[in-house]
Amino acid sequence: MGIAYRILAQEGITVVAWHDLVTAQMFLRHVERLAADPEWPPQQGLQLADMTTIFDERVMDGEFVQSIAEVYSEQIGRSIPLRIAVVASEALAHTPEFQKFIACYPPSLKVFHTLESATAWLGVDVQTVRPVLEELRRNLDAHVSTLTTTLPAPGNQH
Repeated sequence: MGIAYRILAQEGITVVAWHDLVTAQMFLRHVERLAADPEWPPQQGLQLADMTTIFDERVMDGEFVQSIAEVYSEQIGRSIPLRIAVVASEALAHTPEFQKFIACYPPSLKVFHTLESATAWLGVDVQTVRPVLEELRRNLDAHVSTLTTTLPAPGNQH
């Protein structure tokens, strides 16, 4: 669960996977990591965020949206303008929480329902982006699996 990203410098794009459960704290850590990354944003300023595997869109509550609004102008709006494509299911895209979330971003953000349409708008090859998203999700799943297996069994907690 969480958010992971990879910068593809040659293609000029930051690929971001939102996976399973995402909280406001996770989003803030993600923004802090991006802001601290000297490679971000890449020269072309492209970003693709795939939210199709979010487990529960209800995490985008008022606190979540407020957090985004507060950090956006400080962190994400730096350097060069970004062209951001968000891939989200139709169900997620039509929730009031998602609409408030998207409203925090500049007009250079567009929402798409397929990875193919998002990558076409950005002018990048879907065959380059798809395996990166799959790997990011596998890494997020592996991280959760590692956390789960290292926790003490119920009843054995001190």
